[in-house]
Amino acid sequence: MRAILLLPLATLCLWSCSSDDAELAAFATAAQQRGNAFQLALRTELMQAMQEGGPANAIAVCSQRATAIAASVSTDGYTVRRVGTRIRNPGNAPSERDRTALAQFAARDKQDDSPIRMRNDDGTAPAFSMYMPLRAGEMCLTCHGDPASMPQAARDALSQRYPQDQATGYALGDLRGAVVVEAAR
Repeated sequence: MRAILLLPLATLCLWSCSSDDAELAAFATAAQQRGNAFQLALRTELMQAMQEGGPANAIAVCSQRATAIAASVSTDGYTVRRVGTRIRNPGNAPSERDRTALAQFAARDKQDDSPIRMRNDDGTAPAFSMYMPLRAGEMCLTCHGDPASMPQAARDALSQRYPQDQATGYALGDLRGAVVVEAAR
């Protein structure tokens, strides 16, 4: 008799768990698309800015256009933003949850760039978060690498725009931060 009473409870738990898994999988797919769209659009504008006006022009794009690009892919209840391991723009400072994800990326092998997905079961917003690591590539090092090897125009633009800049000194492949995609349920 007890087994008969437990069967509906077990079935409900399995349905609920698989429903939660499906919900997280649907979020992950949509979040990945938005994160990729943000990165592609920003990279395209940065490369164009570098070709047209060098590093100082790219710094202007990063500081002025990145937020607009993130807003353009932040639709249908999803929010896209960037956080850094070192602060350049105080508006991109990581939260406690962000720092947890960044620490997980830092503990991984540099070749593991799989996203981190989080479900926030404590009832706080956002309900879901996905973190996609940002690693320092060749182009990134122009403005995020060793200041002594940066072009003077980049150093000047950074010191003017970001007098408290800490986001330099990265080497090729270093974790620079993450693209974060969040959504409510």
